[in-house]
Amino acid sequence: WVLLSGHAATDDRGQVCRVYGAGIDISPRKRAEDELQRAQAALGEQLDDLRRLHELSSRLLEPGPLDEQMRKVLRTALDIHRSAHGLITLSEQGRIWVVAQEGFSDLPMERLESLARTGGICEIAMRERTRTIITDLAADARCRPLLSVASAKRLRAAHALPLINEAGELLGAMSVFLDEARSASSREKAAMDMCANKAVVFMERARSRAALEESQHRFEAVLEASAVPFFVLRPIRHAQGKLEDFRLDYLNTAAARVLGRPRLQLQGMALLEVIPGCWHLIPEVFAHYQAALDHDETREFEVTMTMLPGRQSFHCVASPMGQALAVWAADVTERKRHEQLLQEADRRKDEFLATLAHELRNPLAPIRQAANLSKSPTASEAQKRWS
Repeated sequence: WVLLSGHAATDDRGQVCRVYGAGIDISPRKRAEDELQRAQAALGEQLDDLRRLHELSSRLLEPGPLDEQMRKVLRTALDIHRSAHGLITLSEQGRIWVVAQEGFSDLPMERLESLARTGGICEIAMRERTRTIITDLAADARCRPLLSVASAKRLRAAHALPLINEAGELLGAMSVFLDEARSASSREKAAMDMCANKAVVFMERARSRAALEESQHRFEAVLEASAVPFFVLRPIRHAQGKLEDFRLDYLNTAAARVLGRPRLQLQGMALLEVIPGCWHLIPEVFAHYQAALDHDETREFEVTMTMLPGRQSFHCVASPMGQALAVWAADVTERKRHEQLLQEADRRKDEFLATLAHELRNPLAPIRQAANLSKSPTASEAQKRWS
């Protein structure tokens, strides 16, 4: 590169007679400008990648099924590679299946999953547990089963990454196919790493959510099958922090039956709305609940609910559960009734024995006297016969 500057000289008649010029070698400057443009272009691409990854993170925060979220991750990786074909496969207990795909919708899923298991770039990355880059699919013997599909779709190269969590467990793999025989750039590798990390995080989150939901369903199934009323109470406090009531966060069918309303109607209601004035009628229960929260300890007590039909009695266990209370309330009304019957029977027995002792005292006195007289050595035969 040369920078030229020239000036024309004219004679008396105004005709150009000569040209004065100078040339400067500006190759270093042009190389620097080229480097700057390439750096700006690379920076622009990196900014675009960061924007795409940021948008992906925002989209992954939205609730959605696993296959839909994995498609979002795959599309981001494809955009960065400027590709239209890619796969995400999952692996669990020896089974490999496709959870997301782009560009292969014309293939039956059975055919696609068969390729993913044998001869697929995802299968190679999972087997070797490392990044796999194939710069020429046609020249790599491992990809021979894939060649017919690759040829039909004009796919020349591939970039794949295994999906491994922090515990070292293999979850699956993500692959991107390229339409030219080349390797992946450092920018594409870095972006692929971030997309893979986001896929792993969401997979782990989905697995944790599924395990939590399964555990919660089992817990609720046990509670629903229980004949013992159970409910979770959330404290309601004044602005100053003083406890004034409790809200029903959860209750099982047995608890709703005791309160005489549908469970869904009761859930979320305050107890003072369900039973007006209840804390004035059973202040000891409120005291137990407050003590359980204040001292973070389980409280066990019995209470008779005079405001309920039949004066039902309950044996209650209140246990702190974070900022809430878990309360079991076993119906002991029949046991209380039997205890009262036993106490009444015991009282009547004591009363009967006292009456019997009093009534027998008078007739027993002469009998005792006659017995003593008959055994006396000083008694005559006539007295003994009389006795």
